[in-house]
Amino acid sequence: MRIHSLAVLPFENLSGDAEQEYFADGMTAELITELAKISSIRVISRTSVMRYKRLRKPLAEIVRELNVDAVVEGEVLRSQNRVRVTAQLIDASKDRHIWAETYDRVLRVVVGLQADIAQSIAQAIGVRVMPAEPGRHTRVRRMNPEAYEAYLKGRFFFEKRTTGGMNKAVDYYQQAIRIDPQFAEAYAGLAKAYDIFGTYELRSPDESFPKVRVAADKALQLDDTLSEAYTARGLASSMYEHDWNAAEQDFQRALTLNSNDATAHHWYAEHLINIGRAERAVTELERARELDPLSLPINGTLGRAYRDARRYEESILQCRKTLDLDPDFALGHWCLGASSVAEKRYAEAITEMQRATALGAAPLFTWGLGYAYAASGDRIRTRATIKALKAGTGSAYMPAYYIASIYGALGKKDLAFTWLQRAYTERDPGLTYLLLDPFMDPLRADPRFNALVHKVGLPQ
Repeated sequence: MRIHSLAVLPFENLSGDAEQEYFADGMTAELITELAKISSIRVISRTSVMRYKRLRKPLAEIVRELNVDAVVEGEVLRSQNRVRVTAQLIDASKDRHIWAETYDRVLRVVVGLQADIAQSIAQAIGVRVMPAEPGRHTRVRRMNPEAYEAYLKGRFFFEKRTTGGMNKAVDYYQQAIRIDPQFAEAYAGLAKAYDIFGTYELRSPDESFPKVRVAADKALQLDDTLSEAYTARGLASSMYEHDWNAAEQDFQRALTLNSNDATAHHWYAEHLINIGRAERAVTELERARELDPLSLPINGTLGRAYRDARRYEESILQCRKTLDLDPDFALGHWCLGASSVAEKRYAEAITEMQRATALGAAPLFTWGLGYAYAASGDRIRTRATIKALKAGTGSAYMPAYYIASIYGALGKKDLAFTWLQRAYTERDPGLTYLLLDPFMDPLRADPRFNALVHKVGLPQ
């Protein structure tokens, strides 16, 4: 049987020290990154596989849920400055071992270990690794062990996607860079963390996005084959700089280097929505979902893309599927509420938006609730929600775009455009939603709307 797809299950930490979990998780993530560079096989992303950590499910069930032909299992034993890794490749259809190996390395050169394992797996399944694909498969750079540990901790906290986790990720990436100023991957990780700060409204656009470019440029100066750095810079170019051509070039370069990067497909889809190409965004997100089927953000964003493509019933269905994965996923409830507003299902929309705000104290969710109130004609609760947004909702940044759209739903167009002008002055990332966002529909017929679209530089 030819192996066309595989998943790397979370490596088991054999040290007996719970504090070393980050190291085993980091080794898992690094191996996924290396294998993903082989474009001829589909490699499931980290987000989906980590859901199986300590989850004792039958292998056949995991394979069915992830839709893969093979899995990689492994164990990590860290002892002072040495690391022992055992990895095995299992044919899912026959439940038999295809390949297994044990590696014993000093921590200083462990950075090249994942590349060696990826090369061995490729050979075992009969995949030819072209020189242009692996990029760094043969590159082994000696690295300060403390820098590498800090980097792995940064990746560990980055995946938590919480304010506290992202702050720790930045701290650890910066620590890795201080120890080893030539650590390109740490700069790329730092760039992606600042992207999250900006897009999740954890910090103001001016505080977060310029740092993305500085970190990404430095990463690419050190290693111009890092797809993560192109992805990070591409999102900042689209969401903040409004340089659509530069964003397109960076995303295309990222996907050429690593077509298995689910985040690259996901963030490229965000860019495509920004420039009005919703159907192409849906295609990219469906590909991202193939690579990361259990990712909540990808599934939720796909629901939003269907909405922006005005495919409301499909959006509602996708949002519900997202909530099947996690009923407490706030963005899933926002997604379902936003599509319900578009379908004029106001009672359902308000219920979903209330659930989203109860689960997540973010301006996005308060905005959705306020818009649902306004669209349903409940002016009293709309005014209260606008007041809450203006006062701040636990975030470091309050997007003016959100308040503008609520005023638009209330029919207060002058106020809406006053707030849109403020959004433009502040380089609010929300402005990139102008072309397709159904919440902007009440303002589209006003000549000031097209003037703003032109000023932002979006395609007409």
